[in-house]
Amino acid sequence: LMARTIETVEGGGLVIFLMRTVKSLKQLYSMSMDVHSRYRTEQSGDVVPRFNERFILSLGKCTNCLVCDDELNVLPLSKSALRRLGDDGNSIQKGDAGEVLTRKSKEDIELEELKESLSDTPHVGVLVDLAKTLDQARAVLTFLEACSEKTSRSTVALTAARGRGKSAAIGLCLSGAISFGYSTICVTAPEPENLVAVFDFVLRGLKALKYQEHLDYTISYNTASGRDKTKCVVGVDVHRDHRQSIRYVRPDEPDKFASAELVAIDEAAAIPLPTVRALMGDRLTFM
Repeated sequence: LMARTIETVEGGGLVIFLMRTVKSLKQLYSMSMDVHSRYRTEQSGDVVPRFNERFILSLGKCTNCLVCDDELNVLPLSKSALRRLGDDGNSIQKGDAGEVLTRKSKEDIELEELKESLSDTPHVGVLVDLAKTLDQARAVLTFLEACSEKTSRSTVALTAARGRGKSAAIGLCLSGAISFGYSTICVTAPEPENLVAVFDFVLRGLKALKYQEHLDYTISYNTASGRDKTKCVVGVDVHRDHRQSIRYVRPDEPDKFASAELVAIDEAAAIPLPTVRALMGDRLTFM
């Protein structure tokens, strides 16, 4: 639950854990979190809960974590964070209303310079402008360079840790491929729910490129039914200059990729390697 929650927080956001008053954080070590009790047999014996202790100790080493009491006094557990705040305490700048003015890092400055240098480049400038980090902007630029060479039969692979914006970068590049004139684009992942971020940024990219829903493109959704099913986008049909489409295709249906000019594979690590190799045909492939 914590991992899924933390990944939904945008850069600059906060994750706050509220706990009842405890005399010592060591009381949390013995908190009952036995989610595997129903799977345990009598022979396995008692399991010592170590996760809480290790999790709390890891927070002490995290420079972006503050542990406070109910009066917002910073506890000694956050020594590393206090030390960093003490080192930078004299350089904190405040605005007229007392708000803290954040300083731009070297990467922020490079990102702004990259966006400014590409602002007048057709199909590229507006998409790179949607990138949030320098690495993401460079990834989008690399994908779009591959799209601009329509004779390219290469494979462009992007690897990064979770929550770094890989799916968003692919989505922006697919909208860029539409502006470059690609007619048939197939997107695949283990399940349609894995492509929510991809199609979200496809639509953001089309909007940035001045495409209008209903007038220039239409959106298709899956036929979700039941409590456990999630309604999500599975296709975008563009009909501004000529018929173009971005469609979700299951990875175990290789015949449907035959006419694709561009194939994008998201969550490739969750797809069997022989299947991924079969999808990497004589066409431009993103993954």
